Amino acid sequence: MKPGTALELELTDGSKLSGYLEEIRADTVRLRNSKTNSGAPREIAFSQIRRARRTSHTPVAAWIVVGVVAGVAIAVIVALTKYLHNE
Repeated sequence: MKPGTALELELTDGSKLSGYLEEIRADTVRLRNSKTNSGAPREIAFSQIRRARRTSHTPVAAWIVVGVVAGVAIAVIVALTKYLHNE
């Protein structure tokens, strides 16, 4: 996994952590807080991790593209409706 990958970790005590991978070391993982993205990264020993999974969040750019496509589609529908009603 590359640094910056969004992760959710389930620990052996049942708690869950989410954040962004900062670094993988020989026996620990460094995770940056996903909500504040500030403060010191947390080091978690591999022995404390029961399960790790990548989480994917739709990037802002993808939502912008969706909005632009929807806007163009609406504009085309409005233009066609006006054109057809003028005949």
